[in-house]
Amino acid sequence: MSSSLSSNDSSLSSNDSSSDDDDHITKNKVLMFVVANVTNYFMKYVVKNPCRDSSMTGHRWVSEILNGHLIRCYQMFRMKKLVFLELCDILETKYNLNKTRNVSIYEQVGLFLYMFSQPGFVHNCEERFQHSGETISRHFHNVLEAVCMFAKDIIKPVDPSFRDTPDEILKDARYRPYFRDCIGAIDGTHIRVCVPSHLQGVYIGRKGYTTTNVMAVCDFSMCFTFVWAGWEGSEHDTKIFMEALRKPALHFPHPPQGKYYLVDSGYPTFMSFLGPYMKTRYHLPQFRIGPRIRGRVEVFNYYHFSLQSTIERAFGLCKTRWKILGNMPPFALKTQNQIIVACMAIHNFIQRNDKSDGEFDSLDEDIDSDEDESEVGPSITTWEEPDAQSTLQMERFRESLKNMFPTRI
Repeated sequence: MSSSLSSNDSSLSSNDSSSDDDDHITKNKVLMFVVANVTNYFMKYVVKNPCRDSSMTGHRWVSEILNGHLIRCYQMFRMKKLVFLELCDILETKYNLNKTRNVSIYEQVGLFLYMFSQPGFVHNCEERFQHSGETISRHFHNVLEAVCMFAKDIIKPVDPSFRDTPDEILKDARYRPYFRDCIGAIDGTHIRVCVPSHLQGVYIGRKGYTTTNVMAVCDFSMCFTFVWAGWEGSEHDTKIFMEALRKPALHFPHPPQGKYYLVDSGYPTFMSFLGPYMKTRYHLPQFRIGPRIRGRVEVFNYYHFSLQSTIERAFGLCKTRWKILGNMPPFALKTQNQIIVACMAIHNFIQRNDKSDGEFDSLDEDIDSDEDESEVGPSITTWEEPDAQSTLQMERFRESLKNMFPTRI
């Protein structure tokens, strides 16, 4: 009996000891877990070990670019130094772009243009400018907001009354006798965008990937005077065009009486919008591979395309200069559309402030693409839907214009 009690006491003592050991181990594990988390938090947020620790900070790099060889600024920011400095000044003084304690205006604008022009986007910017992704994103969007405000002032006609014949027509004997009242060209272009999976169907364009169909108007100095981005890639150019004319809030630059735009074969011809003859050669490759140009209809189409393709050259230049238009980051759709408009706004700024830009000259040469003045009436502030009479009037005008051309070239 006493032996049995002794055995039970020994067993209870052993169980208590084992339980104490388990509790001790559990407490140690909890303590180690807490210490590890506190240490991790302390090292990450209190004693930060910076990832971007290069001595070549973004500020130093931008300063080196601006004070180095002139070609470096053009290669990195796609504009000359004086144009860059002028852009920075305008965004700061007129469009509320503010420097911060650690990032100057020059660095913010340089970061923004670097993302527009160089492949790699955010991760490349983090390394190049030695800032975190959050800092890069914040400053990029701040500059984007300022440039979009700037776009409202620079993407519009220099002279809204269109009183004078464009210099590019007056100085070119090919166009001067025929197109003195032409004020610009209209076309659309597709730009790749990233869209959520549930929207991809309507954004897939004719080439099989997701795009936005961007409508634009440009003058003959290759400056955009109207841009409307955001339409699904599957939408037809004509629908977008007609909607742009119908919506007063978009401020489409309607031609005054007696003036007109050139449109290509994808658009309707009616009063103030002159298209080519249909069922006749029109695009340059068709003329190159076919027989010699004969007859006034073909001659008219040839010169019409040559002048109307100014907008194709403007699109081509934007896409060449701003690589972001060919490889859009997965921002929100609204942001992607703002990027498109911003690219065209800065394009205008460069064109108006640097007439000697060699990239314009080379593109103008290479792209195929895809004397009494008439009385000028008042600018149009309202617009009426075209009817059969409007179409007939413009077709008669085209016929009279065609008869002025030679029969062959």
